[in-house]
Amino acid sequence: MNRLSERVRSAAVGLVMLGLAVLLLLFPDNGYTIVVSVYGLGMALSGLKLLWYFITLARLMVGGRIMLYLGVIYLDFGIFTLTLTDVPRIYILLYLLACHLFAGFVDFLRALEARGLGAGTWKLNAIFGLINIGMAILGLVFLKSEGTVVYIFAAGLFYAAIIKIVSAFRKTAVVYIQ
Repeated sequence: MNRLSERVRSAAVGLVMLGLAVLLLLFPDNGYTIVVSVYGLGMALSGLKLLWYFITLARLMVGGRIMLYLGVIYLDFGIFTLTLTDVPRIYILLYLLACHLFAGFVDFLRALEARGLGAGTWKLNAIFGLINIGMAILGLVFLKSEGTVVYIFAAGLFYAAIIKIVSAFRKTAVVYIQ
């Protein structure tokens, strides 16, 4: 894939995320099923993408087997999330908040690593990670009110969509080898 198609794909994913955030805000009563479906489908598709990457290229790379493991784990968590319809909603919300908290910590730690390497985009990644952690904590505070948690997820999805769209159109450094 070339850079333009990657940017277009990233912007399209951001627009879909933006649409889902608006859908959550318009229909907060069905928000629980929308949130579970979005997270489950997202993780399952990410797992399938990583498995496809392993099959096509990563199996030939040094350390490529990690893509197989990550793909299986993401696919497993995605399918697990999609099957959580009969479980009480409080457990699902705790599970999704834990996923948000973990993703926030990973984003923040990756930003600190990028800062140590001298990358210029570490500030945006650190802010994104801290906001993700803050939303998870805010979700825990308002856990008893499912409607409020849906609004928090919608705000997080909206913010992630904006970041994805901005990142798609950000200039990247091109390294030329002479």
